[in-house]
Order: sequence, then C-alpha cells, then structure tokens
Amino acid sequence: MYYDYPLEPFSSQGPTSDGRMKPNLVAYDGVSTESYGNSNGAPFVSGGVGFFGTSAAAPHVAGAAAMIMQHHPAWSDDQVRGFLESSAIDM
Repeated sequence: MYYDYPLEPFSSQGPTSDGRMKPNLVAYDGVSTESYGNSNGAPFVSGGVGFFGTSAAAPHVAGAAAMIMQHHPAWSDDQVRGFLESSAIDM
C-alpha cells in the first residue's frame, strides 16, 4: 500500500552514488509542542507550535525502537531495525 506522504525536499531521498536506495526508514515530523512554563515560574503557555525536520523525526523512531526493545529485550539491534523497516508504510 502506498500513502502520499511526501519527503521534505531537504531530506535524503536516494539513491546513493553507488545505486543503493536510502534511507531505509524515515519518520514523520511536524508534531505539536507545548510549553509548561520556565524556571522563573512563568505560567503555562500553549501555542501548538510545530516542531519540524530531522530533529523532530528522529525521536519518533528512537521512541518506537525503545518500546520494541522493552517488549522484546532479547532482540538484537538488527532485529529491531528489521521490525521497524518491515512494518513501515511504503513511501
């Protein structure tokens, strides 16, 4: 199944110079962030500010990998990576 979630123009879209299709796994960015005050005791601030780019996408994959590793503690890194890649939506 194919979903139309375009890659950002600044993201790696492959192929590599030696012909390999990369990246193997990408993640969604553009999450809503909330702020709950600062060290000066400022009140709650809610603006639904978007958090974009690889700085937002990479934590999604890291979090998913952490949950998989918690559920399958005996799995190797390659098994976790394989699970993530095999269950991803084809873009």
